Amino acid sequence: MDFTPYTTVTVTPYKKGLRERISRENIEDLYIPIIEDQLRRIARRMAYTIDKDCQTVIDSAAGNSFAATGTSLSATGTEFTISGGLGSKDILKAKSLIEGYNFIPDTILLNPVNARDVMYLPQFSLHLQYGEPVIQTGSIGKIYGMDVYISTVVPAGTGYVLSIGQNLSAAYSPMGFFVNGVD
Repeated sequence: MDFTPYTTVTVTPYKKGLRERISRENIEDLYIPIIEDQLRRIARRMAYTIDKDCQTVIDSAAGNSFAATGTSLSATGTEFTISGGLGSKDILKAKSLIEGYNFIPDTILLNPVNARDVMYLPQFSLHLQYGEPVIQTGSIGKIYGMDVYISTVVPAGTGYVLSIGQNLSAAYSPMGFFVNGVD
């Protein structure tokens, strides 16, 4: 039996909020769609704030970090390099680093610029010429079995390969914290 002790850490979350004052005069004098638009804008700003906070946590907790080489394998079997880009060998290196810890990488986070560069790579774009590929790209798609998410919150020039803690033995193995809310 495993009696590994759990340790505790006190985390004090900060709270953020946005508001829009909708006075009676606004309701009487403005069109309702304008008021709805104001509320939608607040919701978008709040969603961006949450996404940015999540990205900051991922960035500060990254277990491994390396500079991308931009090297990929072409359709003819020769290697080529696109300087300043993210190559398929970089994605596979990040994937293997996570697999070295016995975790299953499942997610790739990319900035739209970097996602565009990856979609230009022949192994992901050849399906346009030769039919349906084994590997697909897109904001909803997979690369090497990992889900791809594209967000402007991710800094340009940065890509993340993540695992939610799944492993081959199906053991309980969280990669983060449990947060118990206490009022």
